[in-house]
Amino acid sequence: MAKTAQDSLIRKLARVEVAASAPAEAAATYQKNFGFQIRQAENGDGIVEVGEVEIRLVPAGAQREGLIALQFETEQLDNLTAALSRAGIEAARITTADGARAIEVPPRVTGNVPVIVIQRQR
Repeated sequence: MAKTAQDSLIRKLARVEVAASAPAEAAATYQKNFGFQIRQAENGDGIVEVGEVEIRLVPAGAQREGLIALQFETEQLDNLTAALSRAGIEAARITTADGARAIEVPPRVTGNVPVIVIQRQR
C-alpha cells in the first residue's frame, strides 16, 4: 500500500541548493523571467523564494554548476532516522546548529544528490 502525505515522516521540501557561476545574476534571472521574490543572504548567496521553498544559489567554485543538495523538513527526525536504519540506511549522526537538528542521508541511496533532513527546534 502506498504511503500518503499524512503517513510521510517528511513535512516539506525546504530548500534546493544550486551551484552557479554568478549566483546574484542567476537569482535576477529567476526574478525577471518567473516573477519570484529574491534576496541576498548575508554571505552573498542569492536566494529565490518559491512559496515556502527556497532555492539557494551558491558560487560554483571548483564544483560543477547545477543541483548540489536538497533539504527536507520533518517534525520527527528521530523516527525518520530509525526508519532509515531499519531499511539498512545509516544516515550521518544528528547534528545541531542554528536552532535545528539535522541528518545527512548518504548520496549513494538518493540518486547521488546530497539530502539533508532538518527538524527545527521550537
